[in-house]
Amino acid sequence: MKSGLVAHEQLGPIVSPGDDIVLALRGRPLKAWHVIEDDTQGPRVSSWRLSHVQAGSRQPLVVTLDAPIDGRDADHVAVAGPDGSRLAGMASLGMAEATWVFTPRAAWRAGDYRVVVRGTIEDAAGNRPDDPFEAEGLSKPRVEPTDLFIAFQVNASTGQP
Repeated sequence: MKSGLVAHEQLGPIVSPGDDIVLALRGRPLKAWHVIEDDTQGPRVSSWRLSHVQAGSRQPLVVTLDAPIDGRDADHVAVAGPDGSRLAGMASLGMAEATWVFTPRAAWRAGDYRVVVRGTIEDAAGNRPDDPFEAEGLSKPRVEPTDLFIAFQVNASTGQP
């Protein structure tokens, strides 16, 4: 439904908020959607919340996002260790693509870490942080993406629960 395109300008939007859409193959419904208002707000990384992890464990770091991101963008998020290099481990999206879960290959060590988010990360509507997909027509270029960071600390284990 991108505005600024000839068909959109001449014929209007193909769907409207409140419409129900069904994708069917040979008359058999495969998927259904309910059309909502335009989504023009990209991921707000400053609103993301991180779980606590304990030094000496391989506890998963769970990042709760402000809204779902594009499922292909799970690798647009990473963890940088105290030395600044990318931490090895397994990352995945969970809970309707609204959480990012990272399990390190080795145990967490005490120190300062950062979640690194590529500026090209997108939500399901194609919005990027500080750069909505729906710009003022086609004449407005996209904003140059800038990586974002969330600092967090892993404290030394005290041995207490």
